[in-house]
Amino acid sequence: MTNKTELVIQRVGQLLAAKATGESGGSVLVVGCLDPHQVQLFESHLSSPILTLIVARNAGEQGTEGGLEAQLIERMRDQDIQAIVIHEVLEHCDGPEGFLRCIRKVMEEFNPNISLVVTVKNYVRSEVATNLLFGRVDQVQLDVSRNVYDEGKLMDLFQSSGFEFAEAMDLLDDETEASKTSVARLIEGMSSAKSWNTYCFIRELHYQPNFTRQPESEGPFLTVVTRTIGNRPQELKEVLLCLSTQTSQDFEVIIVGHNVKRTDEQNVLDVIEHSPTWIRNKIRYIPIFGGGRSRPLNVGFAAARGSYVSILDDDDIVLANWVKTFQDLSETGFGKILKSVSVRQEYERMETSYSSLTSAAVSGFIRDYPAEVDFLQMLHHNQCPGLCLAFPTAVYQKLGYHFDESLNTTEDWDFILRVYSICGIESSPEVTNIYRWWRKGSSSATIHQQNEWEKNYDYVLSKIDDAHLILPPGNIKRIVFLINYYNANSREAYRSELVQEFSMATEEKRVLVREILRSKSWRVTAPVRVLQGFLGKKTVIPDYETASDEQLTILVENLLNTKSWRYTRWLRDFRRRRNAKKVG
Repeated sequence: MTNKTELVIQRVGQLLAAKATGESGGSVLVVGCLDPHQVQLFESHLSSPILTLIVARNAGEQGTEGGLEAQLIERMRDQDIQAIVIHEVLEHCDGPEGFLRCIRKVMEEFNPNISLVVTVKNYVRSEVATNLLFGRVDQVQLDVSRNVYDEGKLMDLFQSSGFEFAEAMDLLDDETEASKTSVARLIEGMSSAKSWNTYCFIRELHYQPNFTRQPESEGPFLTVVTRTIGNRPQELKEVLLCLSTQTSQDFEVIIVGHNVKRTDEQNVLDVIEHSPTWIRNKIRYIPIFGGGRSRPLNVGFAAARGSYVSILDDDDIVLANWVKTFQDLSETGFGKILKSVSVRQEYERMETSYSSLTSAAVSGFIRDYPAEVDFLQMLHHNQCPGLCLAFPTAVYQKLGYHFDESLNTTEDWDFILRVYSICGIESSPEVTNIYRWWRKGSSSATIHQQNEWEKNYDYVLSKIDDAHLILPPGNIKRIVFLINYYNANSREAYRSELVQEFSMATEEKRVLVREILRSKSWRVTAPVRVLQGFLGKKTVIPDYETASDEQLTILVENLLNTKSWRYTRWLRDFRRRRNAKKVG
């Protein structure tokens, strides 16, 4: 049976074979902590002759780069090297970036066009996490790894070392018993990143010419992502004015121009250009074309440098405490979604002597949005405009939670629900922003038809329904209460709706008649029916056990319309409330 090590080496051979030009010649230098069996596998699965360089696990450590460079030069001298393979070194060596810089320096001296293939085991995968959670340590082969890489961290390492990503031929994990459990599905669902089921990263890299290592700088606390299609220059000015008044200036701004016409783009650039220098220096403008409403959000979140990222569209207003409130919340709730309070205000466009594009408030502040989010209510409908929330950037950039680009409406609700489930929310009662509600003119509510909103709503619910979710505390009793209330009321709905539509099966009608006649409501009203009998209004119940379907339908309708049943509804309602109170 082929083991994982051999499968990895097979993939390396396939990747190099796909790059071969068909001309013979050239060797492959394999660098790694290699044992004789691994060397034999490389000889078997690579079509080209191989040279090996056995390196110690502290390769790349400060003070040893010179020694590594000398070994590489000595091994490559007078050789026609077509590719270098670094096999499972980066996860073990003390200085992975120094190791790669050394490789780059030698490639620069010999031949920058040499193919470089790197293999790195992935220890940030669902199989490892699940086995550790279940205490199955014997199933986890962690070796002695100094460096643990996920997809993002590995790509950052390549880029900071002067290499460009070319191609991937990663080896995926096999499905195991542990991977079928609910815990495993939950872990996999906590990240949309493909690397959750990757056993080993196998990447081809290219030498990056004219590379200058950028000094690392700490990003701001908050990245503000502003979508615009360029048709609201006045409101965009107001957005930047609001940001210039923030009591905390620890933020950056990414304005994403989405399908902006050339004339409108100039208006956007003019707004940026005429901003004060200190605020202009915080702004990056990124023009994009194609895609729906989610596309600019994905571009903006991907480019974010802040620890948190928030959505501030080009027609909304934030108060001076907006950024500072998020910062204060992060001190106790870092890693959670941070939430302040939005108020809604209705606006209309008006023409004045100064401008034909002026917007004016035509209502006071409307408190539509709660101070604290209720997860169950959020499952029913969105309670949060995007500008009252700040999301951990790592959720997008590391865990791979992205905006669904198939959605042109409800894209924010879909994203909030998925992130809320794994991060939770830290809330403040502070009002920090005004959500503009346009009475007239273009908005997402007017651009998209009602049937599109309904279709997207159902789609989002189906996505959430298919996922494993972490339920916030305090919701189990509420769910039981709702189920109890539903069960108590569903029989009434079952009787009134299905019977009226004549859709009940014959035996179901017969069972329903039995339940009515044996119910407490029917029994306690027996004296009323006796009295009615003396008055000539006797209630006659036919033999329902032998009645036909048509006879049963008439009987059920008559029973539900009797005074005995209608007048005792309060009794059934009282019992339902009492039972619900016991549960709730």
